[in-house]
Amino acid sequence: MEQITKKHMVKRSEICFFIFFVSLLFAKGIGLYDGQTAFKVFLVIALMGWAGKAVLTSYSLREIVFYGTFLLLGGVVYVVSHEKGALFVALLLCGMKNIDLKRLFQVGLATWALSFGSLFFLTALHVIDSPFKVHDRLGMGRVIRWNLGYAHPNVLHISYLVLVCFLVYLLQDRFRFYYLAVLEAGNLFVFMYSLSTTGFLVTTACLVLVCYWEIRKKFCKVEQVLIQCCLPLCLFLSFGAPLLLKGRMFDHVNKLLNTRLELSKWFLQNQTAGLFGVDTTRIVTSLRTMDNSYVFAWITYGILFFAFLMYLYVRGIYRRTMQQDGIALCLILSCLAAGLTEPFLFNTSFKNVSLLLVGPGLWMAGKEIKEIGILAGFDREAALQLPGLTAVWGDWKGALKKYRSKLIIWALAGALMGGILVSVCVSYPDRYLLPRKAFEYTDDLTEGYYLTSGEDILQEGDRVLGYESAKTEMVAFAGNIAKVERFRNTVTGSIVAGAAVFVVASLFLLLGEKRRKG
Repeated sequence: MEQITKKHMVKRSEICFFIFFVSLLFAKGIGLYDGQTAFKVFLVIALMGWAGKAVLTSYSLREIVFYGTFLLLGGVVYVVSHEKGALFVALLLCGMKNIDLKRLFQVGLATWALSFGSLFFLTALHVIDSPFKVHDRLGMGRVIRWNLGYAHPNVLHISYLVLVCFLVYLLQDRFRFYYLAVLEAGNLFVFMYSLSTTGFLVTTACLVLVCYWEIRKKFCKVEQVLIQCCLPLCLFLSFGAPLLLKGRMFDHVNKLLNTRLELSKWFLQNQTAGLFGVDTTRIVTSLRTMDNSYVFAWITYGILFFAFLMYLYVRGIYRRTMQQDGIALCLILSCLAAGLTEPFLFNTSFKNVSLLLVGPGLWMAGKEIKEIGILAGFDREAALQLPGLTAVWGDWKGALKKYRSKLIIWALAGALMGGILVSVCVSYPDRYLLPRKAFEYTDDLTEGYYLTSGEDILQEGDRVLGYESAKTEMVAFAGNIAKVERFRNTVTGSIVAGAAVFVVASLFLLLGEKRRKG
């Protein structure tokens, strides 16, 4: 029987917080969004877990006042704006007391790898249908940008950034430079589907920062000052640049931020921020979106909540800088940069990993001797361990290390065969029938069609994608879509085949080792 060590012992309050955290993270990882019945079920489970954590944890009088005020503020913002994001942020930050950060990242990685990874490959292999956009990209003309289960292709790429953040934080103690190469290869693979230039560049920037830190290992005074300037720069690009920049300078920055400057300018000029936020459902449309996280939080959540969030980040960045915690800073700054073009930092997406890194500073400002807990006496430690898992994992790692060269060769051979089979066996149409609403523009596609079913085609060689109902207006388009899809499917087939060969071969080798020993 395996020995239960200290690292296997988890308090009941921590398990309750994991229920809260995993429920929401998994729900967002499989592409659920606020308003869906399934998401509401996960939300109820999450709130039950959070309530358990709250009653099992002891708090000082100062913490009770602070957390109570913060939760009340989040609740008021929700009532005013009808946006749950502020409440999610408040619940996450107030629930993190006494939570081991490394263990939280381990739980987060397991949850996100399972949910994001399974959704990605099930949709990429077309086992599950996925929405898509048809945009003009990279000189290829109009091609499909796949959402792969998420609300938008940009959301897909931000989801990969979240996976990178979890991995980088946990690998910092045994970092190898080839890890960055693997993660960047994954970045290219996701970009092949999303074609999100902002998502690709932010993820690359994150990996470059990590590489820089691994070389430096310590920030000098100048670097420390520059780090403190990152958040003010993000705020200037969000609030100052849209209103102050003119002419060519405005156009250049607007292009760099993928038209986010123009969108921010409209909201800043046409909507005043209140103390407790405003309901933005009347001013946000499918074409006029609030994609900047800072402008979103300022207008939707109001001045008070936004000011607290910025104070939290200023304090968290300063504390991590003084601690020379380079990996945490790399992840925080990458998320802040991504927030310039995506609203994920403070909305209901529950993908802002940087909150986990700045949040612990909330309860480090002084300790009071007396703490109050409703059911703190029941907050005992419990063993959290799957019998035999550690031994099996250790044996498998040993087999991987021993037969590494063979496994790599077999995996490459499997990938080559898989790619050839997909390229040869999968057929592609002469043109596609696609929903008009999926296109960025359709001025040159004047003729629309209404089909009776998803199998209905206009002529031989057509293929229907994105059909919803007989009321869905479809347009016929060819372009380079078939060529791009062939490339995507071939690459994906290679990767899946190579990975399958690697896993199956390693398991057979492991069983062979056990037979020889047994």
